[in-house]
Amino acid sequence: MKFPTKSKFHARVRELSAASLFLSALMAAPAAHALPGLANPAISRHLLQRTDLLIAQDDGADEEKDVPQSQIDKYVAVYKAMQKNHGLTAEQAALQQGMTISQFRELENRIEGNDLVREQVRKLLRNNAGTDAK
Repeated sequence: MKFPTKSKFHARVRELSAASLFLSALMAAPAAHALPGLANPAISRHLLQRTDLLIAQDDGADEEKDVPQSQIDKYVAVYKAMQKNHGLTAEQAALQQGMTISQFRELENRIEGNDLVREQVRKLLRNNAGTDAK
């Protein structure tokens, strides 16, 4: 059985907490007094969508911890190798870093899902491309 990482667990707890808080507020007082807009289905959908946005925005707070610097370095090294040798496949470059192609793609997805790490990687690769052109 695979257990979720600590940050994913905490993100899920935050999701459930926010949803519980929202539902508790709805049930704590009559809808006509607490949230008069709930009588209108369009307003109800809008409120639920806004709650989803708040939950989604909070989910990424701990994501940087999910990508250790050593993994970022390996990811960048794969792309640097492919920049130097255009005949090299992603699978071959990943193997040079001790990763299978599926491990590399999973790492790539984690990096792409984290705005801060993704920008860090892009800067490193841009810097590398600039030094190779000289």
